[in-house]
Amino acid sequence: MKLIYTGETKLYRKKTQYKARVMGFDLWFKEADFVKAVKDGHVYKKANKPFTEKDLKIA
Repeated sequence: MKLIYTGETKLYRKKTQYKARVMGFDLWFKEADFVKAVKDGHVYKKANKPFTEKDLKIA
């Protein structure tokens, strides 16, 4: 399943969460789940621009 990262993060119980769109819905993902999806290549910034581990370190 493809995730489109919206660029938003928040702290929830002292842990970082990332906001992404999935099938038209905005969802918050735990850091561990989001990092795994990035490593697997399922996260995009826009429709056809992949989000890489290097981008994650910058964000």
